[in-house]
Amino acid sequence: MALFVLEQDQLGGGQFEVIQVSDIINELSEKSKTTLLTENFKIAVPMEFRKVKDVDHIYGLILLDHNQIRYRPDIVLDHKSNVLNELDSIISRAPKHVPKLEKYTMILLNNRKFLHARTKILDPHRHLLRIRFNKPAPYDVFSIYNETKLRSEYLTLPHTLLDYFNEQHTRLYKTLKLIVQQYHQATEVGAEIRRTFQFEQKIHNLLCQLNVHRPDFNIGNYRPDVLFTKGRSFTMNGKHRFEPKICEINGRFPLNGFLFSAAICPGDNNNQISVNFDTMLDTIVKSTQFDTVKSMTILKSKERGFDIHLFQKYWINKYHQNCNIIHPDQVHVVNGQLCVRNNEYPIQQLIMELHQDEILNFSDEILHTFIHNTQLRYINDLRTIFLVHDKRMFSLLSNQPFLDALWKFDSDQTKTLTQLIPTTYVIGQMPSYVREYVLTMKNNWCIKPNLGGKGENMSIGTDVSKEDWSRLLLDMNHQEWIVQQYQESVQYESMNLSGMLFCCNNHTFNLGPIRLSSNKIVNICHGGYFIRPFVHRRHIHCSEQGEILTKAELHKQLKLSRLNQPHWNRNVYLSSSGGSGGKRLFFATDIQENQRQREILVDMMLSKNVLSDMDVCLNLFHFEEMYRSLEIFNDFCSLAYCTVLPMGSDVEDDKVLNIIEHFRPNVLMGSPYRLMQLALFIEKHYPTNKKIHFEKIFFACEPLDNLKRDYFKRVFQCSMCLGFYGSAEAGVFACQTPEYATTRLYMYPKELVQIEIDNGQIIVTNLVRRQNQLIRFNSGDLGRLIPTNDNEKYGFIEVWQSQRLIDLTPGSIMKSDIEEFMNQFDLIEWQLIIENEPHRSDRVMLTFRCVEKTTTNIEHMKTHMNNYLTRCLDSSSPIEDHLTIRFELIPYEALIRDQTSNKLLKVIDRRF
Repeated sequence: MALFVLEQDQLGGGQFEVIQVSDIINELSEKSKTTLLTENFKIAVPMEFRKVKDVDHIYGLILLDHNQIRYRPDIVLDHKSNVLNELDSIISRAPKHVPKLEKYTMILLNNRKFLHARTKILDPHRHLLRIRFNKPAPYDVFSIYNETKLRSEYLTLPHTLLDYFNEQHTRLYKTLKLIVQQYHQATEVGAEIRRTFQFEQKIHNLLCQLNVHRPDFNIGNYRPDVLFTKGRSFTMNGKHRFEPKICEINGRFPLNGFLFSAAICPGDNNNQISVNFDTMLDTIVKSTQFDTVKSMTILKSKERGFDIHLFQKYWINKYHQNCNIIHPDQVHVVNGQLCVRNNEYPIQQLIMELHQDEILNFSDEILHTFIHNTQLRYINDLRTIFLVHDKRMFSLLSNQPFLDALWKFDSDQTKTLTQLIPTTYVIGQMPSYVREYVLTMKNNWCIKPNLGGKGENMSIGTDVSKEDWSRLLLDMNHQEWIVQQYQESVQYESMNLSGMLFCCNNHTFNLGPIRLSSNKIVNICHGGYFIRPFVHRRHIHCSEQGEILTKAELHKQLKLSRLNQPHWNRNVYLSSSGGSGGKRLFFATDIQENQRQREILVDMMLSKNVLSDMDVCLNLFHFEEMYRSLEIFNDFCSLAYCTVLPMGSDVEDDKVLNIIEHFRPNVLMGSPYRLMQLALFIEKHYPTNKKIHFEKIFFACEPLDNLKRDYFKRVFQCSMCLGFYGSAEAGVFACQTPEYATTRLYMYPKELVQIEIDNGQIIVTNLVRRQNQLIRFNSGDLGRLIPTNDNEKYGFIEVWQSQRLIDLTPGSIMKSDIEEFMNQFDLIEWQLIIENEPHRSDRVMLTFRCVEKTTTNIEHMKTHMNNYLTRCLDSSSPIEDHLTIRFELIPYEALIRDQTSNKLLKVIDRRF
């Protein structure tokens, strides 16, 4: 909120006062906190804030979170005296900040974290402008939805529920894809699927042809409905226990609920639900491969729809392209392409808001286009509409033997999935003994039309007589309907709950708004409300009280997590540190989030011309013993749709040359050590009349000094060397761009990491990784941030040097200082070994192992090093009194490398 003073109170009134909410909450008793967090109060809506004339009050919480408050004592109509008296007493004695607000000054504050008040206004000419900040959507959600249906409070849920839904969605997504892809197969599994659905011939032929001609099936948007049934697995608001079940999958109308959720869920960075929905619409557009520079067509007829109209506004306002809603009768085919009648407007991408019978009314020519025109982008896939949306799917999803056969007896996957699915039968295919059981035990079952929506024509056994139940079950017109195990809902304020999982292809945005209704069949159209879920964002690896997380502290936490979490190594992407920073460690990352991190970085690389789909990349990075630099850069190439030649670091140089001659790659990738090894080989063995040319060199794992850069320019005929920056802990998160190739500037996506500088130290927070996420992690390097506009998508960091200190009596010196000093000599490479002198544990020996480039005077270097160390270590006596310094010449192949990462170890300390 902002308050801007147009005219101040000239008589001394209207004094503004601010109190920090944390000062209040810290003083509250635990009993009062619980009451304010969990019990609803009747709150009057002041006239100036009323959006609906007949709504003069709401019910809501005072404490919206453990650190956010909404409270005005003059409008609270519920008088729970002890609690509110305690709150008022604390507010009255809390320290107050009294800013001086003069004419044309403004104050900004978060009015959930600060309470503000004013003294009595004495000057009638006093005028303040109040501005409220809310993240605007490209459409007005309440132009269609009734705002009074949205409850102001939140329903608090645990992290474990989101984790559970993420895992179950992965299984559900794979299962649905397998069922669709197996539909036409001449196997027992395929036969069982066809027996379950028993489609008419036209639908059957349509599905079979789609599987043949469009084998890469994408589900599109789908929304499983979640029941909160009685159970013990999870809690809401910390006290109501429940067991989630999925009872339906909505896949017919691809946007139902999506635009509503995208508008009301984002905006709170402390809420994991908000974070999930922040980029939902962008992700959907990208996943469905819609082209945002082209117009959109919506086919719609008898379905009323809400979100589809919001999407039309969204597409027009965000992408500035037309979005036309047309009747399906207006569509016809011209030269194999869908067009709109009369104006012959070509349809290149479309969204179908159609019932199954409307689709079947299309001409064979139009259906043929949906099958064979692979350039046509549309959602949802007809297989989603006819197969996934059909409730008969649940008779397969709850059938354990069928799932075992489908998954080829992967029982861990199938048993976990069936726990989520209520037992379901197709009425016309029930064995007689099951039919008798359902007739007898009607209170345990409900009957649903297989294609119905919004609970229409659904019957619950407890609500109908035996005669009506028997009639419903035996009606020959109901042979395609289903009978499903009835799940009694837990109660929230005497209302039943129904949640929605929002999914697009293999993405899940997890739980969205939850519907509340006093009716057993929860349908907002027939009365009820929406309530938003709240899940605190989880930060796994961080230091207490927001302090910087050191590597030593992180390593302790990793060790503890392995001891305390028996399944820490399940369903994760595992990587290994390279060993150059000390003890080798292993890091577990969520597989999807690891992939998402790479996708974000590759998007930046493509947009900044670091990589393109025209590149052919020779990858000489290392891969051994779980060290994955080769794989990382292979993945970058795959995501960028460019060719990669994955040779690795251990392949012989003559074989690398053969590959270069055959494929003519234009990008060379590898560690500086490996690239130097190749350059030396080329200079020695390659004919001088043949030139090797690369347009770009990608390096990582080690820094690249100017000597190597100049050498590569001559041997590889390449002047553009681009570095990649990151760590095993945080992953790769930055790279150099062509514009800044000769600098130490690295670009990073702001949606991927947050970088700050503390006393010159580079501090990294990973914003994508949820599992083993790093909060304020000290990278071990020094640098500075380059100021950019807050609205810029990317940031810049200048990386200076490693801050690692080497202890040498009588003082210490930074590793980077030694590197800078040694780089002034004309050497191909060098290496320092630090060890105790034999038989003299009190004296240290420094051995500089050098690969010479030209004739080098060893004694000259030794003298300079002695003088340099004397100055750096501030020694009052000659350095020889404390250290033994040796220089030796070695061949390049004799340099010591890390056995895991193949990195060149610049400094090897053998004293410990």
